Amino acid sequence: MLDFSHRRKYLGIFRRPGLDNMTRQARAKEVNNLCRAVRRCPSCDAVNGVVKKSGPLKISHEPFRNWKGEEELDEYKRGFLGILRDQPELAPYIGKPIIDMTAQMCLELFAGMSDEVCAVLCTILLTVPDC
Repeated sequence: MLDFSHRRKYLGIFRRPGLDNMTRQARAKEVNNLCRAVRRCPSCDAVNGVVKKSGPLKISHEPFRNWKGEEELDEYKRGFLGILRDQPELAPYIGKPIIDMTAQMCLELFAGMSDEVCAVLCTILLTVPDC
């Protein structure tokens, strides 16, 4: 989710020998905050939503949570108009799209990343104690 200049900057910081753990964690937090601020992926134009653990071996993606762009959410809901005409009792479930990420979907996401992005991601994952 970072642009080229930020990727190069943080990759250089994380690859620096002798970097202490406190500094590494602070820089990882900076990268996380920068990535959360980006609403669209610069390479594939996909929506950057909230990703969270929702159970053992289960990851959920909420693309429109905390989303300011109403036109895309309306476009998403318009896709269900035909179904709602036939089954109006499904209306409460249409408002919050949640995508359950399978292992195959996650693998395809990682396969689509450049080597530079994977290097930054791997160095961040090594600093997080719960990973």
